[in-house]
Amino acid sequence: EIQVLKRHGKIEPARQVIKAPREATGMIGPQGATMLPDRPNEYYQGPFAFSPNGKYVAASVVGLRPKAALPQAFVIFDKQEKRDLARVVLNGEELLRGLTWSPDSAHIAILKSTSRGKVSFKNFISALSGHSVPYDTYFLDIYDLEGKIIAHTKLIEDLRASWGEIVWMP
Repeated sequence: EIQVLKRHGKIEPARQVIKAPREATGMIGPQGATMLPDRPNEYYQGPFAFSPNGKYVAASVVGLRPKAALPQAFVIFDKQEKRDLARVVLNGEELLRGLTWSPDSAHIAILKSTSRGKVSFKNFISALSGHSVPYDTYFLDIYDLEGKIIAHTKLIEDLRASWGEIVWMP
C-alpha cells in the first residue's frame, strides 16, 4: 500500500496513515446514498460524502435505462432545501473512485480513474486465467457547489491493478 499527499502542488509520501470514510470510496459496491430522495431515471450507487457543515451530500448516481454498472454522474444535494444544487456528468470512460469535501464545505473533490490493458507476458498469463490486468490513470477534479469545475489534474499514470481513495485534510 502506498499513501501520498498532494501538498502545494507536489505529490509526496504521507507521514501518517490516511483513511477515507468507507462510504466515500468506490469500494462500497452497490450501496449508495439511499437516505436521499428517490430520483427519476437513476439511482444512487457508489461513493457519497456528507459535507463537514452537514448541509450537503455529494453522491454518485447511475442511470436506470440502460442500467449502468458504474456511476455516470454525481450530484450535490442540499439537505435543507431538499434539492440538487448541481449534477456533474462523467465522460463515460471514467470510474468515480471517491469523493471528499473541503473543510469549509465550499468545494467537492473527486478522485476518478481511467483504465486500459497493457500487452506483456505477465498480463497475457493473467488474461488467459480470466483475470485481465487493468492499468489505471488517476485524476483529481475540484468543483464548487454549483458543479463548476475549478481544478483538474492528472495525478499518476499506469498503476497496475490499483485502488484509490481521497481525503481533504485541513
